[in-house]
Amino acid sequence: MFSFTKEFDKKFPVDALLKNLSGSTSSMKLLKDYVLSKLKFYTRRTQTNLYSATQKHIGDCDEPKVIYNFYNTMTKIIATPVANIFIGEVSIT
Repeated sequence: MFSFTKEFDKKFPVDALLKNLSGSTSSMKLLKDYVLSKLKFYTRRTQTNLYSATQKHIGDCDEPKVIYNFYNTMTKIIATPVANIFIGEVSIT
């Protein structure tokens, strides 16, 4: 029998990412309480990080540009806001 919760835990190990928050609570509840409930606060940060990562890895496309490894490029772009949300802001000095 298929269990969404078990499959979600396999693909997204919330207990490993949120060790300090987990206890006997399910990962779906943790995700709902600590991420989804604060999603409106993350929207601006996510947009800013997506824009800066896109500029860094692709740049302005005034001229046509060939991206040879699209998967790798997109992975790097998406990883930036995800890391920013789970790890936090990093100040570059």
